[in-house]
Amino acid sequence: MYRLFEAYLQTDYCQENLWFYRDVTLFKNLADQEEMKRRAEQIIDNYFGCNDDTTDQDRVAIIYIPDLMLKKIMDAKENPSPDMFDRARRDVESLLQTKYVYFCQT
Repeated sequence: MYRLFEAYLQTDYCQENLWFYRDVTLFKNLADQEEMKRRAEQIIDNYFGCNDDTTDQDRVAIIYIPDLMLKKIMDAKENPSPDMFDRARRDVESLLQTKYVYFCQT
């Protein structure tokens, strides 16, 4: 079902939202602080394009969230916590729920 929904999202040019949701859900379960920091930087680079060193080839896709939400994520980057992406995850989850309704109707 995941792959079918992902394929549906690809036709609507928004599959990166599903990937982001997956990645931040996995991030939430990390216990090691160094691994959490590494993954937080990777998520930020991949989905928000905030690192000048990240090439377009390395970037997964851009997730659009409100500037204030992004600022809070960037502020937490040096000392990440499991909940640092929660607000962005909830926003994306809301979008995915809407898309899922349409997916089920097709």
